[in-house]
Formats: sequence, C-alpha cells, structure tokens
Amino acid sequence: MNCDAETRAIPPPGSDGGRRRSLPEGGSPRGANTYAARFTDPRMRAAIRSVGDALETGVRMGELAARLGLSRSRFEHLFKAQTGATFRRYVRTTRLTRAKALLQDPCLRVKEVAWRCGYANTSSLTRGFEREYGLSPSDYRRSTSG
Repeated sequence: MNCDAETRAIPPPGSDGGRRRSLPEGGSPRGANTYAARFTDPRMRAAIRSVGDALETGVRMGELAARLGLSRSRFEHLFKAQTGATFRRYVRTTRLTRAKALLQDPCLRVKEVAWRCGYANTSSLTRGFEREYGLSPSDYRRSTSG
C-alpha cells in the first residue's frame, strides 16, 4: 500500500476534501444525478443533490426546506413521499453508504472517513455503523480487504 502524505492529509474545512459527490446508488456524480432524476418533484431532486453535496458540512432540514420555498412540515411530507424515508433516515443512510465506500481506501484513517461523512468524531461513525451493519468500521475494512 502506497499512501503518500497528500492522500492521508485531512483537508481544511470548507474544501471538498476530495470527496465524491454521490449518493448511495451512484458511487459517482453521474450516479447521484441519476438517483435524483427519479423524483418527479424538482424540489426533491434539489434536496437529494443537496444532501449528497453537504454530507461533510451537514445539512439541516429546516434550512433546506426554506431554501426550496417549503415549510418544514410540507418538506417532510414531500420528501418521505418521494424517497420512502424520513429526511433524517435518508441522511444517515447516505452517510453510512459513503463511509462504506471510503473504507475501501486503506490510505484513509477511520477518523478521516468519519470527517468526510459529516460525523463529529470516530465514535459517532462507529456507533451508527455498528447499528446499521453489525460491525465496526475497522472490522468492515478488514473483512473487505482481500
């Protein structure tokens, strides 16, 4: 494994951190657009893209609803009707899916994966990861590294 310092460095806040702008089904920007394109309401397409773009910094439902010209309750209703998941659940699933993808890179420390997925610390990522997948991020990495 060749992990140079540039690959391992945690980028400063506000940079894109080398993160891929994708959602669970995509794995690439094109995939994110494909996923978002499934929704009939253009506001929900914009919401899905916003979640993927802002995982690292976080996205608040109230702020997103206001930006889209919707009340919080109307946004919640439309989001669940279009995605089948609550906004909170969707964000959590998207973060964990991105974490799984980033854990494939042995040059990234779990701490960096947590940061790139919007978790405040490794403990938060580990707690969510174990709840969702039944194993820690480190154990997941070991199980997938040939």
